[in-house]
Amino acid sequence: MMNNEREQVLREISEQLRRFEKTNFGILIPEIGTNIVYAIPHPKGYDDIAAVPGRIRRTKSGIVYLEPGFGESRHVASVVLQVMKYDPGKRCAMDICYSPEIISTLGEMNIETVFIDRMKEPPEIAQKEGESVPWVVRKAYELCGHVPDVTYHEGAIGKEAITMLMGENPKYVGDIAMELLERLG
Repeated sequence: MMNNEREQVLREISEQLRRFEKTNFGILIPEIGTNIVYAIPHPKGYDDIAAVPGRIRRTKSGIVYLEPGFGESRHVASVVLQVMKYDPGKRCAMDICYSPEIISTLGEMNIETVFIDRMKEPPEIAQKEGESVPWVVRKAYELCGHVPDVTYHEGAIGKEAITMLMGENPKYVGDIAMELLERLG
């Protein structure tokens, strides 16, 4: 049973990656690259969350990536681990670039989008490896009373501005990205 669950998680990420290949997905990829992560139900840690090794990168001709595997992400996987503390059904996350146009378009799509001011992040959180992402999710939860589908921040010293898509599964998150691409042209 457990292997089927893990295989299904990998299959669902792979389906979205193939879907992204057929588009201009590269326009959504931040400088640091992007990742799509998906956890099995009730993950115990990073080894229960699948992701793209080394992230998805843009090239002149499209996107490049390796096949997803478990334990391949810390950064975006930590989003899912924190989100699932508040909403166990939201097992998937993907980071894309930030721009005012992306945020405006998400609003037009009626996607709940929450701004997190990274400049207000306590220094003891910002300076400790692995603490910033859980702080962003906690702040979003405090602001909304639930986990929104999207959080974004405009960056901070040493931190690239990022938009984080969160949802039940890769198709849900992928659908948001695909509609964004369609609307952005």
